[in-house]
Amino acid sequence: MTALKSGFPPHDLHTKLVSCDRSIRKASGAIECEEKHVALLEDHLNILTRWVPTQPEYIAIQKDMTIRKYRSALDELERLIVQRLFELTKLNIAGTGE
Repeated sequence: MTALKSGFPPHDLHTKLVSCDRSIRKASGAIECEEKHVALLEDHLNILTRWVPTQPEYIAIQKDMTIRKYRSALDELERLIVQRLFELTKLNIAGTGE
């Protein structure tokens, strides 16, 4: 498909491609930088092997994180309910079922 058939003028397509290429290079550089930070941290903490999803420690942490996310959602729900009750109390209609 040519640039003219796609609805973009050729210059606009070129600009978008350059912008996408720049974004990809920027993200790639950020990944490399973070990988270096991780390697330094692993060296500093004397971590010899990384966890894999089949290890018991990984499974336990994954379960703990799931529980934490669930509790956080419950806390947010409780916060919203209390907020709504305060709003209803302000309006003097807390016990009307609305």
